[in-house]
Amino acid sequence: MDPIAFEEYSSDRRPNPENDELKVCRDVLAHPYDWRRFDRLVGGVAEELTRWPEVNRLVVVGGGCGFEAAWIVRRCSRISQVIVSDIGHRACSLSRRTFSRLGVPEPSALVCDFNHLAFGDGQFGPETCGLAFRCLHHSDCIETPIAEMMRVFDRLIVVEPVWNALVRFLAAWGYANREEHVAGHVPTRVSIEALPKTGWQIRKRFLLEAPRDRLPGLQARQGVFGTEDVSRREKYLSNVYDRIVCAVGGLADVFKLGNYVQLTFCRERTVQGRLTTGQVSGN
Repeated sequence: MDPIAFEEYSSDRRPNPENDELKVCRDVLAHPYDWRRFDRLVGGVAEELTRWPEVNRLVVVGGGCGFEAAWIVRRCSRISQVIVSDIGHRACSLSRRTFSRLGVPEPSALVCDFNHLAFGDGQFGPETCGLAFRCLHHSDCIETPIAEMMRVFDRLIVVEPVWNALVRFLAAWGYANREEHVAGHVPTRVSIEALPKTGWQIRKRFLLEAPRDRLPGLQARQGVFGTEDVSRREKYLSNVYDRIVCAVGGLADVFKLGNYVQLTFCRERTVQGRLTTGQVSGN
């Protein structure tokens, strides 16, 4: 079990009222800049799901308290069943509360490690989409959980940090891949070169994410933000930074220089001698 998984599994059973409240009510207790970033990423996933009209089940890997999944379901009402899996017992227990608060049907919750998913090979067909949303980079080797998802699902969406020439340059100077969660653990990133060349159709959308603590004029602290904790000036700056990131992010996608990537996988299958896919188009 990798360091992040071990910490989550061994310590996440203890109630922490403030942290629990933040996880469930992130939309009203997060910094406005963080919320805009999150909303944009969730919107991208919901847009991808609309490309598959037959998908009605979402299985979220490393889904935590289910906050991301709940917001995606709110945007994509066709999803009628959700399974939230996570290594943290406490996080899974919060998922039903999260869904209930946001007014969507409660999910099923499953405690399991994303490096060893508790599902059989090819267990889910084209009516199911697997989703990993900013969690697999906690693994010691991000290719391991991605391979696990490819073993289980015919269709999956992954939103994770990515390697490219610009990110490698920034990392060399200490401006990328900072330690997080566990001392000494540096988040891993997707390597586009390591993705399968055959058997799958993969759509790649490169994203630009600028962390709040890197931006002048915005608070760097983490935790709960009440209405009174963020000044009007800081709210205005949050909006300006978000617009800049969106504008530059369009170029980052074109030139494949984003520091995040949204990957949409669809397994290719042979039906009566013909190769078929789920109609994923793009890069």
